Amino acid sequence: MTTSGPPRASSWAAPPEFYLDENVVTKSLRRRLIDLGYVVHTPAELFGSRDESNGRADADWLARVGEEGWAAISRDHKIHERPQEIAAYREAGIHMFLLPGKATATELTALVETNLRAICAATSKRRPGIWKITTSGMRPYP
Repeated sequence: MTTSGPPRASSWAAPPEFYLDENVVTKSLRRRLIDLGYVVHTPAELFGSRDESNGRADADWLARVGEEGWAAISRDHKIHERPQEIAAYREAGIHMFLLPGKATATELTALVETNLRAICAATSKRRPGIWKITTSGMRPYP
């Protein structure tokens, strides 16, 4: 059986739940993942409101997302350059998918759609990892 387009959540035995970091939350990306049946969490939901989530340290959401077992989608490539944040990432043990920083909302949605099968397959692996999502596919973050 062949399918076209991004996989629906129902195509996975245990579909991942996604956390969209504040730098990647767009209505179009969030809506598209929800339309495909995925559960999507936002900073406002995680911290109670948009005001409460503004300015939170990455270490705060990393820990909470790790406790929940969600996969994170972000554009913050600098998170891996700051010692306390990389330590928080390692402690959280989450799967993280990094999108290009300069992409538009439409481009972000298209990148996630194109790579969604690979994203979901990666989240099914026990060992967490960081992947860079590009127009040519998904690859481990250096």
